[in-house]
Amino acid sequence: MYRLVTLRNILTAALLTAMHQLATGSVHYLFSHGLADDAGQATRYLEPLDGEKSIRGSCPTIMEEPCMAFNYPDASLKVWRANLAQDGDIAALEHAYNQVLEQDPEADIILIGVSRGAATALGFLGTANPSRIRAVVLESPFDSVDMLITRQLDRLFANPSKGLANGLHKRLVPAILRGYRPDGPTPADAIPWIPTDLPILVVCSLKDGIVPVGSSIAVYHQLRETAHDNVHLLELDRGEHARIKRSSAEGKRYRNVTHAFFKSYDLPHHDSWAQKGLAAFAQTQPTRP
Repeated sequence: MYRLVTLRNILTAALLTAMHQLATGSVHYLFSHGLADDAGQATRYLEPLDGEKSIRGSCPTIMEEPCMAFNYPDASLKVWRANLAQDGDIAALEHAYNQVLEQDPEADIILIGVSRGAATALGFLGTANPSRIRAVVLESPFDSVDMLITRQLDRLFANPSKGLANGLHKRLVPAILRGYRPDGPTPADAIPWIPTDLPILVVCSLKDGIVPVGSSIAVYHQLRETAHDNVHLLELDRGEHARIKRSSAEGKRYRNVTHAFFKSYDLPHHDSWAQKGLAAFAQTQPTRP
């Protein structure tokens, strides 16, 4: 039997499972955490927004229970083991996905990913053919590590040399993150192979200091340009990396638009939040400038 994630104890769990029985065929959430974090990051997406009281007991924001969260090999600050959305990360996500289906083969799964976890989700969706994924929310994904570095340098310096970006990508990054291969697969490589009818919401912040907003916007446009008609982009003015939900006004907008997205695709949602997010959700399919 499948057991529900106990999110209050998530910080001590390597792979979270449930505490009470669920009906088969229900909606499950699968959470994919960011670099230098662990499964405990999922708690931020279930707890009420800062300063808000629970509307219905344990009030979720982006996700609800049942939720499966798991640790990537680099969890708990073991960053040298990171491979940044390449084969090892994709295998870890696929393993967690299969664990959900082992307990409930009819589960409908909503995949939530943050930063590296979002980038890994793209690789997983394009290579593993996960047929039970019903929708995806990607917060601050990147299309490739080399382009992430290039955009960061462009943001920091007036005219950075291409040699600097190349050196950082091919030498410094793999020296620190020993699981990463500069010539390995990128999230962008997987995009053409992701099912074109899959609902995807890309969320990013102009104030993200780790993943430049251009990297997340590039993911959105690459999806649009490969016939993914159900992809959406929510670009927020404020919110630190992996902390967007903690920004009061933007956190509410993030939550409301996410529930409007769920409502639009007939997925579980909080109706009052969805109603508040419908106008902004209607603007989430911009074209290239």
